[in-house]
Amino acid sequence: MAVLLLLCCAAASAAEEVVVPPGDVAALREAIFQANAGTERYLVSVTGTFEFGEGQSLPPIFGDVALIRFNNEAVFRPADDAGPDQLIRVERGGRLVLQGLDIEGFSLSSVPPHEGPLIENRGELLLEGLHFADLRGFATTGGICCDFDTAPVIGNHGRLEIKRTTFLDVDIALDDSGVQSAVLANHAGSAALREVLTATEDVFGSLQIANRGGIVRIINSTLAARGAALLTEDGAITELVNTIIPSLPGELEATDTEGSLACTGPVVSLGHNLVADTSCQLDGPEDIQGVPTGTLPLRLENRSGRLVPVIGLAGASPAVDSADPAFCGDLDVLGTPRDKDGNNDGSRLCDRGAVELVQRRLTDGGINGLYFVPGQDGHYVTVLDTPSNVLVIWNTFDRDGNQAWVYGVGELANGRSVVAEAYTNEGGVMTEMGPTGIDRAIPWGTLILELESCTQGRLLFDSHRPEFGSGEFQFQRLASTRQLGCRD
Repeated sequence: MAVLLLLCCAAASAAEEVVVPPGDVAALREAIFQANAGTERYLVSVTGTFEFGEGQSLPPIFGDVALIRFNNEAVFRPADDAGPDQLIRVERGGRLVLQGLDIEGFSLSSVPPHEGPLIENRGELLLEGLHFADLRGFATTGGICCDFDTAPVIGNHGRLEIKRTTFLDVDIALDDSGVQSAVLANHAGSAALREVLTATEDVFGSLQIANRGGIVRIINSTLAARGAALLTEDGAITELVNTIIPSLPGELEATDTEGSLACTGPVVSLGHNLVADTSCQLDGPEDIQGVPTGTLPLRLENRSGRLVPVIGLAGASPAVDSADPAFCGDLDVLGTPRDKDGNNDGSRLCDRGAVELVQRRLTDGGINGLYFVPGQDGHYVTVLDTPSNVLVIWNTFDRDGNQAWVYGVGELANGRSVVAEAYTNEGGVMTEMGPTGIDRAIPWGTLILELESCTQGRLLFDSHRPEFGSGEFQFQRLASTRQLGCRD
């Protein structure tokens, strides 16, 4: 239980330990009432599914409380889609630890008098190993929106620490003024985020960290945002290290990477960040910006053994084995050990971002070959691995049915992964006498190829051109390059 002492050093041991009956909301509320009446730590063990009815929030935290999952899982969710507007509030002088909980299905409201974040902290709050999912915000019109002043997932005015926590399928989008709501709105005090992942099942969601005052430090996290991932207002300080901010596929023009919104407002870089655009204006050591991040949607096992959608790394991502070890923790957001040799150079280093690379490798040359897309005639992928680089050719059609050959060159990583800047050729024609005219390579976007085995894989594409857009598809091997075998 050493983790419980991170914020609450004054409590040397738990004075009381209570095991709440599975899913018993009334017993849980009573345990917190008892904790508020004491002066020492109150350890409350929870398991099962707790369903909170309308207006049935937890009592405000004035004491020193730790809610810890035991056994398989502990889930907090609304009863019949009618849960409380605010689930948890930590008052000044209060201390709360939440560990190992799943919090899902709640609605966030910015409609008076039902204002307030789902979790509000004015004291000391530690969130560790939490999984937030399927959270929604609603406005007066019934549309999906809210105001980050009144209805973020977490509102902080005190001391906050978030570790190894995921925010998945969280939809809290624009309000009427065009301002996005936030996973975290830091109004004052301090917030430290380590191994935090924001993402949704459709890859990217309406998520951001809004720092309105105080200090926010973000370490080894992945922030996938529809809009600004980081908002920092005047007087606030946001520090960033070992963190990835991917782009939203399909929304950047080829000549306008600075127009995207990974960051709004100043960011203090501590180095080793990877951002798809240049809006953060990073100037720390080993920062990489304005390039493809080599991230892709995966489904990986979390701490409970459940498959969850995450933003993971392709083997060719520049995030692999390139984080600053001074800031690396022992585990990633899913509980995977950090000290792995992801690029096979003999050094065990952690990766940037919240999710460590899941290393997979085919035998040398095994990626070579011709692949097809089942059920979609005319879509073929050709891969040619040479000693210096890898050529990827995608024979496809645009949204208007026009045939296109998209090609890119990149470097092979882990024997199965390629991130390639892609092009199409325009001008020039082929005649009986050979090619005539001037052939020009036109920038197209990015291709990410990831072989899952010797027989199948995925291609993710992100084009600047609206007739192609962004997406992904599975492909299967049609033919292998002669004399080059493949073993998983």
